[in-house]
Amino acid sequence: MATRTISNAGGNFNNVLTWLEGAVPVAGDSVVATATSGQLTVDVASGGVGLLSVDFTGYVNTLTMNATLTVSGNVTLATGMTVAGTSDLIINTTATLTSHGKTFSGGLQFIGTSNTFTFADAWVINGSFLNNTTTSVSFLGSSLSINGNMNMNLNMSATTTSFIMTGTGTWSGTGLINGSGGLTINTSGTITISGLVRLSSTLTFSAVGSLVTTGSTISLFGNGNIAVNTAGISINNLTFNNTNNLLGSNGFSIKGLFSCTSTQLITLQAGNTYTINSTGGLTLTGTSGSHVSMVSSSGSVKAILTLTAGATQNVSYTNATRIDSSGGQKIIDKGGALTKTINWANGI
Repeated sequence: MATRTISNAGGNFNNVLTWLEGAVPVAGDSVVATATSGQLTVDVASGGVGLLSVDFTGYVNTLTMNATLTVSGNVTLATGMTVAGTSDLIINTTATLTSHGKTFSGGLQFIGTSNTFTFADAWVINGSFLNNTTTSVSFLGSSLSINGNMNMNLNMSATTTSFIMTGTGTWSGTGLINGSGGLTINTSGTITISGLVRLSSTLTFSAVGSLVTTGSTISLFGNGNIAVNTAGISINNLTFNNTNNLLGSNGFSIKGLFSCTSTQLITLQAGNTYTINSTGGLTLTGTSGSHVSMVSSSGSVKAILTLTAGATQNVSYTNATRIDSSGGQKIIDKGGALTKTINWANGI
């Protein structure tokens, strides 16, 4: 476990002349920079595998990421440095990441087992985020703004980090986004939701230039909510697996199935309109001893749920309260209790 310092001449990572100590860093070494260190180019993917830490405090030159750099510990960037290149930084153990306001030009990959990754301050990456750990991990601290893809291959747990998609990219992977931080989509670019995605926190649509959801399903678990604060959002399938809320200043439309097949409470924002298109359907199926509940968020103002002509419906043992469906098909509820609803009816 040695310390390797970038020389004033700088150079390629795998060149001994780049390092004051005359040796290329290996697994377990710490890499540091000084105010007079030259530029550093990570030129081979094997360079820096398992570095103990990387500290650029005081660095005012350029780090160029032409290959991936793997670190088994803390990473500290510097306000005065420049980061170029598109390759990823890979973190494989519990670590704290400090950006000091510097945008990382590549992406971030997280691997390993039962790790806790802490963002000491806000991070911005121009590349993609990949959670490819082998067990559930925690992301703590500040925010991570992602200009590329959001790849969730395994569950998060006890997460407080706020994830923000700010560019053009794809949200994919069945890993559960969990905790208080949630995921915000706030971009003028195109966001694609691919396949099944899951969350037990809040998904917020603040702004989106274009949203592609063909073939996708958003599945809400635990405290999973959707807050829509921009008009024109249309998603494919939406499933409910616990007590979930649809919030925000706007409703949205469903092209696929709006479904809940177990005992859950679904709260719709009062005054908002949720439209199930003719290509979609409404499935709310409780049991005689365990009803689904759908209610308005207000004790006096109804939420609007419109089932467009042509859309399918399968509704049973659902307790609906202050839901206005006058803009579309009558909703036939077999075995549920209806309170202050419009265009709902009990059926056999």
